Amino acid sequence: MRLGGLLLLGWLYALSACADERAQHLHEIRTRSALLCSSALLYFNPAHKEPDSRALAASYDSLNLLATRTVQLGQPEPMATHLRDMQRLFKDLERLPRQEAASYPLLLQQMLRLQRAMAAWASSQLAQDELAVGSLTQALRQQSLDMAYLLLDYQARSYPLAGEAVAVLTASERQALDRRLNQGFVSLRATEAALAEPLDAARKGYRFVRTRILVSTTGQPSGGVEFYLARSVVDMDELAAQTDSPGAL
Repeated sequence: MRLGGLLLLGWLYALSACADERAQHLHEIRTRSALLCSSALLYFNPAHKEPDSRALAASYDSLNLLATRTVQLGQPEPMATHLRDMQRLFKDLERLPRQEAASYPLLLQQMLRLQRAMAAWASSQLAQDELAVGSLTQALRQQSLDMAYLLLDYQARSYPLAGEAVAVLTASERQALDRRLNQGFVSLRATEAALAEPLDAARKGYRFVRTRILVSTTGQPSGGVEFYLARSVVDMDELAAQTDSPGAL
């Protein structure tokens, strides 16, 4: 092959890698914005006099990753504005002493609205990018996204938003995501033997908390649900990023 052909192949490879990376960043904006709100709902719950510090650390981890991904994407609007608003709300929440915890719900409602705006923007950007993504990467992303939304729905239904729990999903949507998740794990496990170990670990984490996730009334939020399921979401995102690289697996 002549030098010109090799240079063209290298250029096309670099373009493909750049597009793959952009799509993964956009996907992670959806999952990490959901995980951020989920852990914030757990930590800033007025019913908790001594909240679990792990939820605060998880919130910071997701918020920092969102900031990193936004910079890597070139700080596009409206994502950059959404992020600044989210960071401001999070600081406002942290400044409030527990004695003023009655003010938490209003701020968290605003965070949930921003999360929906972030996710909607990322999904609109992904609509074309994902046309060139392999089916395995798409399947892994769908698994992580479904778990992230189920977790956010669980924490929102456990939280006294404006005096009552607020569901992110309808009961039928919740059941549909559960069915898709279970079928996704079965299909991936059957076709991707090389991924058996991480898939089994993520599936085990989901099944461990599944009963709590699907109940119609959740009562007090569970840190166990948060940490098991959030770990599975992050693991699936990392696996999708690995398989998204040209030549992976």
